[in-house]
Amino acid sequence: MSEQQEEVLPVIYGGREWQLPELGAKQLRNVRAKIIAITDFLDGTNAETKEGQTAGYRFVHMPDAMYGDMLDVVFWGLTRAEPELTREAFDELKPKDSQLFAAFLIVRRQSGLFVLVPRKAPDAPKDGDAPQEGEEPGEVPAPVA
Repeated sequence: MSEQQEEVLPVIYGGREWQLPELGAKQLRNVRAKIIAITDFLDGTNAETKEGQTAGYRFVHMPDAMYGDMLDVVFWGLTRAEPELTREAFDELKPKDSQLFAAFLIVRRQSGLFVLVPRKAPDAPKDGDAPQEGEEPGEVPAPVA
């Protein structure tokens, strides 16, 4: 049986670049539930979010406890890149908020819980019709079935 090559993604966090492999069981045990809850919040699929809010808006207005959970997810993800990383050393890093958000998205991808799937392109407007609402082309995270 041939082994599939592991995908390693770069993460910019706290003033340095980390090479993040796919998460292992140790990391998943610590972050799985948090990744799912944060993703539900960012996607607007929980009771705390309102329709029409973007993921960026939700991130900025995220409850403090969930923000702490996002930090936990990124910490455990980075321990996969650098097993010697301590929580104390992680807490001394000085990331920008945008780096935390981007790092979370990469750790989530490396968890294998969500995969990127093509997003449906908006329908073309018919003659005389206003443009129809649809999703922008690109990729969106989807739960692994």
